[in-house]
Amino acid sequence: MISCKLHRTGDQNSSSTGAQHSSAVITNSNDLLSEILLRLPVKSLVRFKSVSKQWLSQISNPRFTHNHCLRNPSSVSGLFLRISLISLPPEKPNFDFISLDGKPTMAPFKSLMFSDDHEAIDLKQSCNGLLCCRSFRRNRGKHNYYIYNPVTKQYTTLPQPKGISVFCIHLAFDPQKSPHYKAVCVSKSDTNSESYQIEIYSSETGPWRLSKGSFSVPLSLEFDKAVFWNGAINWYSFGEASLYFNVDQECLQTMPMPPLPEKWDTKRCRYFGESQGHLHLIEMDGYNAPCTTHFDVFEMERDYSQ
Repeated sequence: MISCKLHRTGDQNSSSTGAQHSSAVITNSNDLLSEILLRLPVKSLVRFKSVSKQWLSQISNPRFTHNHCLRNPSSVSGLFLRISLISLPPEKPNFDFISLDGKPTMAPFKSLMFSDDHEAIDLKQSCNGLLCCRSFRRNRGKHNYYIYNPVTKQYTTLPQPKGISVFCIHLAFDPQKSPHYKAVCVSKSDTNSESYQIEIYSSETGPWRLSKGSFSVPLSLEFDKAVFWNGAINWYSFGEASLYFNVDQECLQTMPMPPLPEKWDTKRCRYFGESQGHLHLIEMDGYNAPCTTHFDVFEMERDYSQ
């Protein structure tokens, strides 16, 4: 009995020593630790940030985030819905989450109360996991804009653009290409009151800078309806032509829009967005919108031919 007991204790000590050795090897090798962490889902990574300062630094590194996105292509897990109720003031929207993968999942947030801003915050755009938000009211004549990560609960307050009369700020972020994002601002031209200009902010290089020249826009273009797709900010227009801005090339081009169907008096946009790598548009008869279930669904070609 004594011999057997001593033998078991030896096995336990040996196993414990081996585990400690393996743990030490992982701890002392950032490359090995990174290879292990790259195989974990995002939710686990968020929890494991609290394991140690080393793990926090490793997981928070933008290069690690970029590599994790490349190795783990994202899929649509659910939809965020903005709740519109008479009892809720418009400046304090609430959100709900509908799971599409059959698994009950808690929404990362119910409301946008992440900053110290005393004003309410509104969601303007969602782009590959990051949110572009704006203060509901103006502060000294200007809105505050934020880039918010609902998973890590971290946010950045964008500096104020240089241009006057800002119409919109849109987010351009593709984690499979770069861990950094860019913000695109459209404002009135400094040199021509009837033209517009574009400024670009980069999370990598810093301050706003003016892009090439000024430009005019179709009267039918709606700056609030914009989607980052195919490396460009794409704007919706209820006319026959719109615009898109290639963020890397800083080039503004014309984008065709569907013509008005013969039996429609006007058309109304019900959805304009990116889904599974494609740009989709859903339109319906604007005049008969309250009492019709007919709508048209369009998909844009990557070369913008149609």
